[in-house]
Amino acid sequence: MEFCLLIANHGGAEIVGPDAWRQAADYWIANYFSHPRYLRAEGKPVIMIFSPKGANKDGLAYLQGAAKKAGFAGVWVAGCGNVRAEEGFQIATAYNTKPSKGLGLEEIYPYKLLVDWNVAEWNRKDRPALPYIPVATQGWDRRPWEAKNGEGLGKGSGVSPHFARGTPEELERYMTRMADWMDANPNQVTRDRLGLIYAWNEIGEGGWLVPCKDDPDGEYLKAIRRAVLGK
Repeated sequence: MEFCLLIANHGGAEIVGPDAWRQAADYWIANYFSHPRYLRAEGKPVIMIFSPKGANKDGLAYLQGAAKKAGFAGVWVAGCGNVRAEEGFQIATAYNTKPSKGLGLEEIYPYKLLVDWNVAEWNRKDRPALPYIPVATQGWDRRPWEAKNGEGLGKGSGVSPHFARGTPEELERYMTRMADWMDANPNQVTRDRLGLIYAWNEIGEGGWLVPCKDDPDGEYLKAIRRAVLGK
């Protein structure tokens, strides 16, 4: 399995200022990019920035130059959200997306609503004019982290609408829709046809694929394999 870095530069883990970004770039290049399993697209290592508004333009420019000095063709920098090439990004993507307007907190909404929302996100006309990595949010139920009075994780997270978890068969159809969308929109995706699934182990947020007690045989992973590889 290949892997790449998702830089979670959000509250409590910010990379602040060009010097810190340069230090981070040197660390990524020295410790990750040369790993034989590190994800590359067209020979370039891929990184993803969770909060692009916190990224530093000069730091990302340094990353490109330092990577080339280290023997790489450059770096594909993907930003989760509205990003622009002049800010140092080459790819647009997201972390997770889900509907919220008009939804209450009293019921569990159907999985299909979550799926259809994400498919609509792939088709948005106002995305940045960059190659796009579509995201399939395959679960969202943050009740383990939520708390009105601070009794949840840490001080508690804000309450949000929740969605039912789909079956492995529903996930397979979801992944097939993503593959079909890529086939129909070859000029919008990356040349390597990268796609993301939220998430491997966001267990406290209702998005996970890791085999566990309710899926000991990894049926969700098998569903993805069938959709991607046809077997």
